[in-house]
Amino acid sequence: MKEFFKTVRSSIWDPAFYATAPSKTLKEGVKYLGSLAILAAFIAVVVLSVRFVPVVLKNVGVVTNLIVTNYPTGLVMTFDRGAVTTSEAKAYFMKLPPEIFKQSELDKLKMMGVENFAVIDTRSDFESSDQWRSAQSLILLSRNAVVMEDKGGYKVQPLPRDLKLVVDKGVVSGWASQIMPIVRVVLPTLIIFGFVVFFIGNFVLYTIYALLAALIIWMIARLVKRPGRYGEFLTVAFHSVTLAVLVDLFLIIFGLPMAAAMSRAILITVVVWMVNVEIWKKPELPVANPPSPLPEIKQ
Repeated sequence: MKEFFKTVRSSIWDPAFYATAPSKTLKEGVKYLGSLAILAAFIAVVVLSVRFVPVVLKNVGVVTNLIVTNYPTGLVMTFDRGAVTTSEAKAYFMKLPPEIFKQSELDKLKMMGVENFAVIDTRSDFESSDQWRSAQSLILLSRNAVVMEDKGGYKVQPLPRDLKLVVDKGVVSGWASQIMPIVRVVLPTLIIFGFVVFFIGNFVLYTIYALLAALIIWMIARLVKRPGRYGEFLTVAFHSVTLAVLVDLFLIIFGLPMAAAMSRAILITVVVWMVNVEIWKKPELPVANPPSPLPEIKQ
């Protein structure tokens, strides 16, 4: 591991390392890039998990608590044959919860005429947009459909005819109590999956960048009389792409835009090579040994 981190440092700045890098095998270059991709994936997943997992758990707890506390006491909903009826023939209103929405979001929704998070009104089928506007809600449950806000408009989802269910506050509380344990099981799975996807994506992406950067390096080398095989420059590119990987990792961790931009990554890869090989200097040509003097012939 110590040797790997030394290689990472040398891949960013070490002219002596770049003097011998072309002699390394292509397999060594691929192995190094794979190790670098694993490191980047590990750091990104750990940092993002530490940042977002507590937020997810907190929000899930808040939402489940709101579902239980805001469900109207005494409301019993019976779903059968594509329709729903309630224990009392009246409308039930659930206000926008400030625990979920920011004040700016609440103000924006109210400007759009939205006052409620959900409205349950099963006295009639949903038949017109007037019902949607009068509900002033993000979600409306009518006798035959669920209507939801959709990009300034709404979409209608008819209730399935094969759904047979009776829902009351006790049932809702039971469902809510099961959500957190499920989330605690799902989150580690998502983290592991995210690590695998991040690693594979990183490795494939920067392999492509290295292939393109190596082609540019090969052409520049020919122009400045530093000939070499494309395979040698590809091995070098697998190392000089290191700084591009670390820059993109920084952008991802801090949520900045333009992470993994191809043009920037290739440019960084090429510039790192140019600086380390000191492209502005003429290559030293081997000095030929002077011819041995002819032996003197004595008279």
